[in-house]
Amino acid sequence: MLRICGNDGPQVMKQEESSRHTRNAFIHPEGEIGVLENVRQSIVNPDRCLFITMIHHGSTYLGRLNFNHEEFCGQIFELLKANCGRSLTEIGSIDIPN
Repeated sequence: MLRICGNDGPQVMKQEESSRHTRNAFIHPEGEIGVLENVRQSIVNPDRCLFITMIHHGSTYLGRLNFNHEEFCGQIFELLKANCGRSLTEIGSIDIPN
């Protein structure tokens, strides 16, 4: 799970479970693992949903982040875009002002 905002206010975001299919088995990584490869805004709901791709141990994973607040979604999009290539642990430790 990608943790960027620790408060329970209107800017809370959620990451849907990410997975990779391999030989009839699904692998579900947990925690702030891997390196952020890319971030994209949803075509359907660009102000409230982002898709991220991460690389961990040579495999690529897709995650979905949903937001309750449009402005916060935009801020996180810009932050993630600027930090592609960094580990999710590093990105997760960034403080974001409210």
